[in-house]
Amino acid sequence: MKNFIKYSSCYVFYLLCHTVNGQFLFQINKDTCIKWNYSDGDEFNDKKIDELKWQTRFPWSRSLISEDIFYSENNVIVDSGFARFRVQKEKTQTKLFIWEHDSATFKRLGKYPDSLGNYALSYTGGLIWSRKKYKYGYFEVRFKNPSNVGLWPAFWLYGENANEIDFMELKGEINNQIHVDIHCPDGCNNYIQGLFNYRKSFGHWIKTNGDFHNGFNVVSGEWQPNYVKYFLNGNLVAYFSGKIDVDLDLTTGNGKAHKGGAFAPGVSDKTIFPTDFIVDYIRVWSKDSAESIQKNLTRDFTIVDEKQSEQIEPKNERIKFKRKAKTKIEEIITLSVLPHKVNGYSMHLLGYNKKIESFTFKLISETGKILFEPTVYSNSYYDKAFEESTEKVYLEINYEGTVYKYQLK
Repeated sequence: MKNFIKYSSCYVFYLLCHTVNGQFLFQINKDTCIKWNYSDGDEFNDKKIDELKWQTRFPWSRSLISEDIFYSENNVIVDSGFARFRVQKEKTQTKLFIWEHDSATFKRLGKYPDSLGNYALSYTGGLIWSRKKYKYGYFEVRFKNPSNVGLWPAFWLYGENANEIDFMELKGEINNQIHVDIHCPDGCNNYIQGLFNYRKSFGHWIKTNGDFHNGFNVVSGEWQPNYVKYFLNGNLVAYFSGKIDVDLDLTTGNGKAHKGGAFAPGVSDKTIFPTDFIVDYIRVWSKDSAESIQKNLTRDFTIVDEKQSEQIEPKNERIKFKRKAKTKIEEIITLSVLPHKVNGYSMHLLGYNKKIESFTFKLISETGKILFEPTVYSNSYYDKAFEESTEKVYLEINYEGTVYKYQLK
């Protein structure tokens, strides 16, 4: 049900979503409020990885011989609300598949498989790879990056015909930057048209004003039929205008680079082992109806709280474009609202800045009683547990005079 009611100098949009306990993410700007429904993800609150959701390897192998690394299930450690993806310097024997044989790599590393195909790898890493495939959505990860030479953590989508969306690639030795990219076998028009029609690839390093090892940060990506948007702590940092029209798997993990290869330099005598890339949660949001996707309403969305001295943001950089966006890029505030404990909500505000003159949100009852309203607005988490059970709860958002009201419960 959607009603538009003009009240005084502002417009009030009533969007009543009849779910038991809403799990939503809102993208708000001056003109619109887009609602996403929680679709999938992992809060890593158990003692081990959910093997029905993830596999701890690539679908085709556990080895990546170009980086001399074996991805071990023992290097994915779930504890205290985190998933730790570990890189360790340790030798592992594995049997290579025939398609993994690469004479150039064998020559570079100075070692070869034996007559039975057994091969020695010098490092182990950790990753998870989704068993489910995705097509479009909003994907986010909350993480802390190790400060260490040669490590290569990432959060990306990968799938059919080697199509790939890199929402985030990191290097420990340049911990104030984040890399974003797109890869497709046919090029997917993967270029930025520059001076004299010169074409260059889309991938970019985004400079920031902080270090990713000092605390947790959120990287998210919005994949739609005609574009991909990249966000860092709610700030739009890159925009790709083009189509990727295939199903993709979601993956994250921690690996290593090597001298002379992609994302060089590699590990060195200065690299400390073992070293962990830490993930608090992975969340996937969809525009599909809440009734069709919100099956698990008892999930614990408790945030592992770790205070940060600063909110990392892009450092005075223009948004990185692949050609010009077909629509104007507006400043966006992101607000997620999720059930918390027995009778409460966890809310996360991103993309907020003090230059925005008028933005508020609050939880209210059916009679209009204010149940929760922040006293101070910042890019942070807000938890509210109610002492008594409330029959109906609404979220009211006010952005510069335009009011949006959503039923949460």
